[in-house]
Amino acid sequence: MKSFSERSNEKLWDRQLGLYLEAAEKAAIIATTTDTAQRRAAEERFWVLYWGPLAAVEDVGLSKAETAAIESAMVKFGNLLTSVPKEESDREELKRNALDLAHAIRDAVAPAFNVELTDLRNLRT
Repeated sequence: MKSFSERSNEKLWDRQLGLYLEAAEKAAIIATTTDTAQRRAAEERFWVLYWGPLAAVEDVGLSKAETAAIESAMVKFGNLLTSVPKEESDREELKRNALDLAHAIRDAVAPAFNVELTDLRNLRT
Protein backbone atom coordinates (compact mmCIF):
# COMPACT_ATOMS: atom_id res chain seq x y z
CA MET A 1 0.00 0.00 0.00
CA LYS A 2 1.28 3.46 -0.88
CA SER A 3 1.98 5.94 1.84
CA PHE A 4 0.12 9.21 2.16
CA SER A 5 3.24 11.01 0.90
CA GLU A 6 3.50 8.78 -2.17
CA ARG A 7 -0.19 9.27 -3.00
CA SER A 8 0.16 13.03 -2.51
CA ASN A 9 3.21 13.14 -4.77
CA GLU A 10 1.32 11.23 -7.46
CA LYS A 11 -1.60 13.66 -7.26
CA LEU A 12 0.75 16.64 -7.50
CA TRP A 13 2.60 15.04 -10.40
CA ASP A 14 -0.61 14.27 -12.30
CA ARG A 15 -1.87 17.82 -11.82
CA GLN A 16 1.50 19.34 -12.72
CA LEU A 17 1.85 17.27 -15.88
CA GLY A 18 -1.69 18.15 -16.95
CA LEU A 19 -1.04 21.87 -16.47
CA TYR A 20 2.29 21.63 -18.29
CA LEU A 21 0.70 19.97 -21.28
CA GLU A 22 -2.18 22.42 -21.30
CA ALA A 23 0.22 25.38 -21.25
CA ALA A 24 2.20 23.88 -24.14
CA GLU A 25 -1.02 23.27 -26.07
CA LYS A 26 -2.29 26.83 -25.54
CA ALA A 27 1.05 28.30 -26.60
CA ALA A 28 1.04 26.13 -29.72
CA ILE A 29 -2.51 27.19 -30.60
CA ILE A 30 -1.62 30.86 -30.13
CA ALA A 31 1.44 30.41 -32.35
CA THR A 32 -0.19 28.46 -35.15
CA THR A 33 -3.92 29.09 -35.49
CA THR A 34 -5.38 31.54 -37.95
CA ASP A 35 -8.77 31.34 -36.25
CA THR A 36 -9.15 34.57 -34.25
CA ALA A 37 -11.70 33.16 -31.80
CA GLN A 38 -9.60 30.06 -31.14
CA ARG A 39 -6.50 32.20 -30.58
CA ARG A 40 -8.35 34.55 -28.24
CA ALA A 41 -9.63 31.62 -26.17
CA ALA A 42 -6.14 30.07 -26.03
CA GLU A 43 -4.63 33.39 -24.93
CA GLU A 44 -7.21 33.78 -22.19
CA ARG A 45 -6.46 30.29 -20.87
CA PHE A 46 -2.68 30.83 -21.21
CA TRP A 47 -2.92 33.89 -18.94
CA VAL A 48 -5.02 32.01 -16.37
CA LEU A 49 -2.38 29.28 -16.28
CA TYR A 50 0.41 31.87 -16.18
CA TRP A 51 -1.01 33.84 -13.24
CA GLY A 52 -2.35 30.94 -11.23
CA PRO A 53 -2.34 27.16 -11.44
CA LEU A 54 0.87 26.69 -13.39
CA ALA A 55 2.77 29.20 -11.26
CA ALA A 56 1.87 27.09 -8.22
CA VAL A 57 3.53 23.93 -9.56
CA GLU A 58 6.06 24.89 -12.23
CA ASP A 59 9.63 23.76 -11.80
CA VAL A 60 8.76 21.57 -8.81
CA GLY A 61 10.33 18.17 -9.33
CA LEU A 62 11.94 15.08 -7.96
CA SER A 63 15.15 17.02 -7.53
CA LYS A 64 15.96 20.70 -7.48
CA ALA A 65 16.59 21.98 -10.99
CA GLU A 66 19.53 24.23 -11.74
CA THR A 67 17.24 26.76 -13.42
CA ALA A 68 13.55 27.54 -13.53
CA ALA A 69 13.35 26.60 -17.20
CA ILE A 70 9.58 26.31 -17.47
CA GLU A 71 8.96 29.58 -15.68
CA SER A 72 11.52 31.27 -17.94
CA ALA A 73 9.88 29.85 -21.06
CA MET A 74 6.43 30.93 -19.88
CA VAL A 75 7.66 34.44 -19.10
CA LYS A 76 9.41 34.71 -22.46
CA PHE A 77 6.28 33.60 -24.32
CA GLY A 78 4.09 35.92 -22.24
CA ASN A 79 6.42 38.85 -22.86
CA LEU A 80 6.27 38.18 -26.58
CA LEU A 81 2.47 38.21 -26.47
CA THR A 82 2.39 41.58 -24.71
CA SER A 83 5.29 43.24 -26.53
CA VAL A 84 3.68 43.72 -29.93
CA PRO A 85 0.13 44.12 -31.19
CA LYS A 86 -1.29 40.68 -31.88
CA GLU A 87 -2.02 41.33 -35.52
CA GLU A 88 1.65 42.25 -36.07
CA SER A 89 3.26 39.53 -33.98
CA ASP A 90 5.85 37.44 -35.71
CA ARG A 91 4.27 34.00 -36.03
CA GLU A 92 7.66 32.32 -36.48
CA GLU A 93 8.94 33.81 -33.23
CA LEU A 94 5.78 32.68 -31.46
CA LYS A 95 6.30 29.19 -32.87
CA ARG A 96 9.93 29.10 -31.72
CA ASN A 97 8.94 30.21 -28.23
CA ALA A 98 6.04 27.74 -28.04
CA LEU A 99 8.44 24.97 -28.99
CA ASP A 100 10.97 26.20 -26.42
CA LEU A 101 8.26 25.94 -23.77
CA ALA A 102 7.35 22.41 -24.87
CA HIS A 103 11.02 21.39 -24.79
CA ALA A 104 11.50 22.89 -21.31
CA ILE A 105 8.54 20.82 -20.14
CA ARG A 106 9.93 17.72 -21.86
CA ASP A 107 13.28 18.18 -20.14
CA ALA A 108 11.64 18.74 -16.77
CA VAL A 109 9.37 15.70 -16.82
CA ALA A 110 11.82 13.16 -18.27
CA PRO A 111 13.46 12.25 -14.92
CA ALA A 112 10.10 11.24 -13.47
CA PHE A 113 9.71 8.69 -16.25
CA ASN A 114 13.32 7.52 -16.00
CA VAL A 115 13.86 8.01 -19.73
CA GLU A 116 16.71 9.30 -21.81
CA LEU A 117 16.07 12.26 -24.09
CA THR A 118 17.34 12.78 -27.59
CA ASP A 119 19.07 16.12 -27.99
CA LEU A 120 16.67 18.21 -30.07
CA ARG A 121 18.63 21.44 -29.97
CA ASN A 122 19.51 22.96 -33.31
CA LEU A 123 17.30 20.53 -35.26
CA ARG A 124 14.76 23.22 -36.16
CA THR A 125 15.15 25.15 -39.35
